[in-house]
Amino acid sequence: MVMRTGDLDVHRSTVARLEDVEWSRFDQVALRGITLGLGRNERVAVSGPEGSGKTTLLRLLGALSIPTSGSVVVLGVRTDGVPSPALLDLRSRIGFIHQTFHHSPHVTVAEVIEHATAGTDHGQTQGRVAAWLGRVGMEHRGDERFADLDVEERLRVVIGRTMASRPDLVLADDPARELTGIARRQVNRLLFDLCEEKGLTLVSAVRDIDSVPGSATRLVGLSDGAVVLDEHL
Repeated sequence: MVMRTGDLDVHRSTVARLEDVEWSRFDQVALRGITLGLGRNERVAVSGPEGSGKTTLLRLLGALSIPTSGSVVVLGVRTDGVPSPALLDLRSRIGFIHQTFHHSPHVTVAEVIEHATAGTDHGQTQGRVAAWLGRVGMEHRGDERFADLDVEERLRVVIGRTMASRPDLVLADDPARELTGIARRQVNRLLFDLCEEKGLTLVSAVRDIDSVPGSATRLVGLSDGAVVLDEHL
């Protein structure tokens, strides 16, 4: 169901709201008693150990999973009980950055970003592709095969593709987890900085607090499926 007009007026600046959410499968509870509101232009880092519920939280925000109990409202749409076309439309407004990459082995770097600009004329498309390649530091790599890039370079391209699609909300599932040290911090900073620049709401799982960039506005900590920290930075 879509939120009532009155609800939208009251929560005009709210991008997403989880109210007393639990998610479980069989006898395993992944999230319990989660109540969170996400405002426009917030850049939220979600930290916690493996199995703490970070991925499940992101799946709920992305309308890829439905809560076992409680409610999840994202971009004005309550995700439980709505028809599939409404969920598909909602997902099309969300930019997802995952830990794995699924592209044809022959697709070029420029084509990865170009795919996100479908619907614009050729001249505009080429300009946007070039602009985003430059913004993520891949301006001279457009003709190379995406499959030939290393992990950090692929992440930069995927971040560019996500931004080029002009989403209303960006969700990232610890995309830099395979990187270490400076490379991990640089990729996380690029993602958070671009969302700040574009005024986008971002929720990104991070491996540890040391990986949280300075442009983050909020830190949420999870442990055993519950929120144990919620701090505005």
